[in-house]
Amino acid sequence: MTEGVDQAAGAIDLRRRGVRVLSDAGESALRVWRRVVAAWQRSIQLRVVTATLALSVAVVSLLGVTLMRQVTDGLLSQQKDDALAEAAAGIDIAQGQLDGRDDVEPAASPQLLRQIVQDLTNRGGPEGPDIVLTRDVGSPVISRTVRAGSVPEELQTQVEGRPSLFWTYTSISYEPAPDGGDEPKPEPGLAAGGQLRTPSGIQYGLYY
Repeated sequence: MTEGVDQAAGAIDLRRRGVRVLSDAGESALRVWRRVVAAWQRSIQLRVVTATLALSVAVVSLLGVTLMRQVTDGLLSQQKDDALAEAAAGIDIAQGQLDGRDDVEPAASPQLLRQIVQDLTNRGGPEGPDIVLTRDVGSPVISRTVRAGSVPEELQTQVEGRPSLFWTYTSISYEPAPDGGDEPKPEPGLAAGGQLRTPSGIQYGLYY
């Protein structure tokens, strides 16, 4: 019985010591805070230095964010310019191949169109862009596993309207792998395209 009473008394004493330590620590922290506040209120120099440091940190942070945004925008702009240059070059190459054929007709051209797309795909290499060639008769000719639906209808309308290079940002989707893997997630990208025209006046659309 006496041993239990002693243990209880010891526990109570330990709690009291803990409370006293916490109280002393709180009072010490409060005294320090009061001294800091008093120094802040008395010293104009301290306030000026603190305000200057805070302003400097804010300015440096703002400059860092602005610089990072400029670098990112510059990289994206360069990537866009490179993609448009590649698309323009590919359209010129494809048009040259069509210009060299006088017998290109819708019923006889599928092999040539596939060859054009294959040549441009090989030119870009394994990491090169996907290519879609649209035509009025027959399904589109595509490279790799890209879906023809990745080319926005608005872009196709622009290309059909006049011979120029048009582009837009889009969502690029792909066919699943032949082994029946998971459906690939669409990826944001840039689509650029222009007209192709045969010597007999047949028009196609070539998109990167």
